[in-house]
Parts: sequence; C-alpha cells; structure tokens
Amino acid sequence: MKKIIRIAIIGLLLLIANALLISSAIGNFNEQSVDKNFVKVYIENQDDVDTISNLDLDLDIWEVNQGFLIAMVYDKQIIELKEKGFIVEILYNSEREFLESCFEPVQATSGVSYHSYSSLKTELQNIEDNYTNIAKVYDIGDSWEKTQGIADRDILAIKISDNVTTEEEDEPDILFMGGTHAREWISVEVPFYLAKYLVEHYSTDQKVKQLIDSREIWIVPLVNPDGLEYSRTDNRFWRKNRRDNGDGTFGVDPNRNFGYKWGQQGSSGNSTSNTYRGTAPFSEPETQAIRYLVSTHNFSSSISYHSYSQLILYPWGYTKDAPQHKVQLSKMADDMATEIKKVHGKDYTPEQASDLYIASGDSDDWLYGVYNIAAFTIELRPKTMAEGGFVLPPSQIIPTWKENKPAALYLIEWPQQLDIKSPPIASFSYYPENPIVNETITFNASNSTDPDGTIENYEWDFGDGEKAEEKIVTHSYSSAKNYTVKLTVTDNEGATNSTAEIINIEIEIPIVTTVLVKSPTEASEGENFTATVNVDGVGDLAILMFRLNYNSSVIRLTNVEKGSDIDTSGWSQWLQDSSAGILKVFAFSDSSGSTINGSAELARLEFIAVGNAGNRSVIDIKGILGNSAVEPIEAIWEGSEVTLMPVKN
Repeated sequence: MKKIIRIAIIGLLLLIANALLISSAIGNFNEQSVDKNFVKVYIENQDDVDTISNLDLDLDIWEVNQGFLIAMVYDKQIIELKEKGFIVEILYNSEREFLESCFEPVQATSGVSYHSYSSLKTELQNIEDNYTNIAKVYDIGDSWEKTQGIADRDILAIKISDNVTTEEEDEPDILFMGGTHAREWISVEVPFYLAKYLVEHYSTDQKVKQLIDSREIWIVPLVNPDGLEYSRTDNRFWRKNRRDNGDGTFGVDPNRNFGYKWGQQGSSGNSTSNTYRGTAPFSEPETQAIRYLVSTHNFSSSISYHSYSQLILYPWGYTKDAPQHKVQLSKMADDMATEIKKVHGKDYTPEQASDLYIASGDSDDWLYGVYNIAAFTIELRPKTMAEGGFVLPPSQIIPTWKENKPAALYLIEWPQQLDIKSPPIASFSYYPENPIVNETITFNASNSTDPDGTIENYEWDFGDGEKAEEKIVTHSYSSAKNYTVKLTVTDNEGATNSTAEIINIEIEIPIVTTVLVKSPTEASEGENFTATVNVDGVGDLAILMFRLNYNSSVIRLTNVEKGSDIDTSGWSQWLQDSSAGILKVFAFSDSSGSTINGSAELARLEFIAVGNAGNRSVIDIKGILGNSAVEPIEAIWEGSEVTLMPVKN
C-alpha cells in the first residue's frame, strides 16, 4: 500500500493563526465607526485596483481614475489599506459632510425632479392610458418587501411596440433597465424618459414610428424599488435591495446576484458588503423578475443604466479575457460614445467592464453569456465625485437623458442578433516536467484551439517578469521557487482566453524520500517476527510522526523500540501510544541530537502471529516528517503485508 503525503506542519500552524485572526476581525466589526469616510486611494496601475479588490476589505468603490480611486470606507478599512502600503487621503469625514458640500439641493427647484416609486408607477400608467395602442405596463415580479408583506411594490416593465399584447416573433426585442442600485437615481430617469420620448414622438417622427413598428421595446426603469425608497427616506447612499439577511444586516446587491459566473471574484460572500451576492444565484425576487422577462422573450440587445463615471461597458466583467464578440461589442460601444458626445460634448469612455474592475454575477455577463445578447452598461453623469457623484442635481436629469437618447435609438435600430460563437481555448504543455534552475524549458501552446476561428496571437507571462509571444517558446529560471506561467490566446475576432499553471523549479533533481515498513511477507501461526520502519533519501530529518495500523486479530504488537539510527543519534525525545491495531509514535531530535541524512532505521516493531493460516494483515503507515527548521519534508509512505501460513511439522 502506497500513499503520498504532503507534509503540512507549517501550514497547519498558519491555518490556526488565520482562524484566530479571522475570529478577531469578526469580533471587532461592531467597533467600526458608524460614519464612513470618503477617501482617495492612490494607485499606480490597474493591477493595484485588482489587488485592492482581492483584499476582501469590502470597500465601497465609487470611481476609478488614472492614479487614484475614490471609495467610501470605515476607519478600520483606512488602517488596513495603509498597512498594505497604499496612500490614503481623507476627502470627507462623513456622509453628511459630503452631502452638505454638494452644490445643489437634491430636490428640484424647477419642474423636473427625481421619481419615487409611486410617482414612477403613476407616470408609467399614464403613458399606457394615453398611448394604449403602442404602450402597455406589465407587472413582471414583486420586490422583496412585497413578498414579505412589508410594502406594496412591483417590478414594472413597459412594452412599447405596435402590438403590445402579443409577442411578434419576427421582431427583435430590446431591453432597457435602470434603478438596479438604489442610490443611482439618475439611472431610473433615463429609461423613463426614453419611454416617454418614444410614445410622444410616434405620430410625429417617422424614424421613431418605424422603430416602434418593427421592434418590441421593453423598459424596466426601476429594478430595485425597495432600495430606491430606502435611499430616498433613510440612507442616501444605500446600494442594495432590502432583504433581511437574518444576521442583523440588510440587502443583496442585485448586480452580483445573476446566475452567470455567480460567486466568483468581484463579489462578496459577506452580508455586510455593498457587493454581497446573496446566498445563491437569483436568490432575490428582483433578479428573478428580470430572469422571467428575458426567458420569455427573444432579446437581441440591452442597456442597463447605472451611475456614475460616464462609461459604456460591455462583457466580460468576471474576467479579463475578451468576449467572443470583442470586435463587434467594442465597435458598438464606440459608436454609442460618439453619438452621446455629439449632443453636449460629454465624453463617455467605452471599455470592457473588467478593465474598470472585476465583477461577477452582473446582468450584462448573464445576458451575454447565457442568451448571447449584446449587453451594455452605461454609467451616466457625472464624471467624478467632485461633480456630485451619486448626488446628481435634478437640473441635470434632462441634459443626461438628451445626450443618451441617440445611443438608445442606435441600439434599438441595431438589427442584428449576435452570431453564436465559441471562445478560443488556451492550453499548453511544457517539458521537462520537473525542471531545475537554469534548465531550458520548452512551452508549447499547440493544443490551444478555436472552434469558430483562428488563434492569431499567443502571449506568455512566465511569472518572473519575462514575456513572449510565439506558439512554442523556451525559457529558463535562475532561482528555485514556484512560478505561475500564464498563456493568453487571442483569436481573429479579438476574443481571448487564458490559462495558468504553477511550475516548481528545483535547485536540482530532488531525491525521493521514502518511508517503508519492512516485514516478512509470510509468518507461521504463533511465530514471532520483527518489522522495521525505514527511511531512504532523506535530508536533515529532525521530526518523525507516524501512525501504524494493522489487523490485531491476525498479528499482535508485543514490543516497540527505537530504530538503531534513532537510538544512537541522540534522538532522546520518543513518545509512543498503542492500542489494538494502532501504534502512534512521535519523536524528534533535541538540541544535543543530530539530524538524519540518507537512509536510516527509525523503529523496530516486534509482532506475534495470532490468526489462522490464510489470514492476512496489512501494516499500513502514514505520517509526517520535518527538518530542523520545522519545515515539512515530502515523503512517500509505503506499508507492507503479512500472510499467515500453516505451522510446519
């Protein structure tokens, strides 16, 4: 019987230490100050953004800029950021201080103001009542608070088409969503004003009429009504829905709750986090409502409105890999940015969502990854927190809508369904399989494939700062350690895929350390015999721990002694414990003792055969070895087997 045991003395200690640290962190959570600070965190590049996201500090990141990001954080998070080496500048000491600094009151001083849930519901119904031939409001689901009997709020969608009561299979469906995040009030207004514009111009604008007659336009202005109302009445910067998580916290981030790549990097499993993903994909009634709508229609494209930063984002969000339709999605985003700029000269930056930061479980990835929909997120005004951030003055509602109108019309007019495409698949091998320092290693990406196209570019990152760009490359390492080798392939459509593997570089070809139980293969009934525990190919052995298992109804252990090399080399610490069928030994060399190198006899075990002829017993051994630095030694543990023979006459 042979088992490979990877020793983990240090790992076990680290796990215990981590558990204590985690427990301490949880215990200190309630000690955080109630108020959050608005801070500027200085960064050098996009890698720093990813590093901060991966620290699991649950920062509420508002915007990412060249050289810095803006976030809302607790005092404790500021300390943690500084401990990680980041420079942090406090901009505002509380939410109240920031709100007081905003240059215009939230309530309108003119005739335009932000909608509440009830006012939005009324206006949507008015649209249907006034334009019954081309507009109809549908209740596609309930908010979380309605499912609990706390409030009466529905997820409302308005369909605009020349046939609003039936699904016309020959007409493409286009989806617009807003109000996914509660504090992003402007994201409710743009899709609402889109609906209003379409119906009001149907009889006077030939282009609008043509679009409505040939399309089925679905608009969900407010995905998260509970969250919006809470943001209006209690906490202006509330982001999530209002689910009671049952642990003293509230809310799930709807835009981390969609089912494609749910639960991966860029979302949080901590219910206190603003990016808390929930307990399962589509755990929330709000995302279930969108799932129902999408599953019952044939959408070709979509825009989800958010704020802020003036961006046009497309998949993927969960990975840096480019999507299969990279070229097409990028061009569409560029085109929409151009249309927007024509109105007021505002720059909206088109980019892949993960170029901003990694986010998994969002609506765009789900729409694109599951339904092949050309899905975009438009982050609306303003550009920066200095211009108000989420607190956009009501005077900017109409200008924001007007500059986004041509982009919305562009998407409605876009006639295509994305082709079904499979992404390239990155794969590589390397030789030799157990490389050593300064040895030439050949990396071969010939196994990479692209079902729908051709791979045009190979990018290697060898994990030591060196890179290469051919299908087959060679490389060597000057230091012995683990390196993460990453291959990224790009196909003729601009889609990318990557794979990575950790390669262990040794100083020299390692000697295999084996711990072996040697015993007679046969023993007669009633016969005494000796088994030994031996090690081979070991270096600097200072700690020995093993457990021996055997069948006590076949053989019985009568005596245990130190092995000859243990007994003579100063291993004064020897502890053993035995019971029927089990022997446990723990031994180590004290400061006066010497370590073992090469081969050695570690223990001598005396048995007597007590079973009947034909009985067999495996003598199984497993354990751990350590060196004088209390570091693990990798070893192969190998037992033996004894068969009882009849007594010879």
